[in-house]
Formats: sequence, C-alpha cells, structure tokens
Amino acid sequence: MTDKNEKKAAALKYLVVGIRKLWKSTVTWNDQTMTFNEFKAEIFMLYPGASGDCTYMIQDLDTLTGHTTWIGILSRVDLGKYHHKFLLISWYLIGKSRMATQEQSRAFFHKLQPDLEAHVRQHLQQKFINHLPNDLYDITAIYKAVSYVLGAGPAALILPLPQALTLLASIPSPPTDQTLAKIEALTAVMTSLGKMFKTVIQTQQMQ
Repeated sequence: MTDKNEKKAAALKYLVVGIRKLWKSTVTWNDQTMTFNEFKAEIFMLYPGASGDCTYMIQDLDTLTGHTTWIGILSRVDLGKYHHKFLLISWYLIGKSRMATQEQSRAFFHKLQPDLEAHVRQHLQQKFINHLPNDLYDITAIYKAVSYVLGAGPAALILPLPQALTLLASIPSPPTDQTLAKIEALTAVMTSLGKMFKTVIQTQQMQ
C-alpha cells in the first residue's frame, strides 16, 4: 500500500466506533493532501506519552511496586498481572538506559511483601545452592520462585497489611470477669424460669 489516503483508511479499519470518529476529526484526515506521516504525528498528539522518551519514568515503577507491596500478591493471578506491568515499565527504562538489569531484579524482589519475600528467598537458596549471597538473582528465576511459593501454599496465607488490620479489628475482645458473671447470672435466671413454667404446666394438667 503506497497511497497516503489508503494508508489512513487502513489505520482506522480495526478501531472501535468512538476512536474511529475521533481520528476522523483530525485535520490530517480531512485534508487529503497531507501525508500519512503527518496524519500519524497528529494522532500521536492525542495520546500524551505515547511517543518520545517519556513514556515511563522511574516514578511509574516506584508507584507500581509500592502499590503492590501495600495490597500484596496473594495468588498467581495477582503475580501475573503485576509481572506484566512491571516488565512493561522496567524494560522500557532499561532500553532508555535509565535502569540497569540488576536494579530491575532488585526492585522486583525487594518490593514483595516481607513474608512472601522470605519464603521466596528460602526457595531460591535451596534451588541455587552455589549462588553467592551478595549476587542478585535473575528476574526470571525470581518470578518462577514466587509462582512456586504461591502455588505451594504457605504464602497464600499471608495477608497484606490493609487486610491484616481489618481482620485484627474484627476479632472480638475476650469477655471480662464481670461480663462472665452477668452471663452466669442470666443463665441461672433462665433456668429457674424454665423450672417454674414446667411446674405450672404440670399443676394445670393435674387439675
């Protein structure tokens, strides 16, 4: 395909209706003398961050890892979603020389919730017995270890901080001695009333 207007039409072919109308509202779409590259440049302007060197920044990775540490990774589904987002941002930063692969592994590993990180570290140490303590593990090895631990069970019982606090607040306080005394007194009264009603019923039956 070489004709500029055919290229523009092809670019809209698989868009949903709302987005297609948006792209057709551009100057470069309506002006058939304008090139496909000009059309493409105008479309990119509709999506800040979609072009140039600032698609992702270190702050984006910090936000992702911090949020994940707070809410926790409780299943392999959670892990998969987090892993995809993490790789998308971190590989972009590495490609722009804003991050090293060692920093990528460190960020992925040390931003797990503490108990999960401990289980994963133990599994990695058992699997890679010759690994030097100060050397970082490859991110693929870390991912597989997290997936194994979540599937094995122990880490699945780990609650992230918000849920742990909620659970703690929901646990009722143990009854005090005074409360227990009131319960015992009430039980005695109910027992006496039961005996009294039984006696009355028996008396009426005898009459």
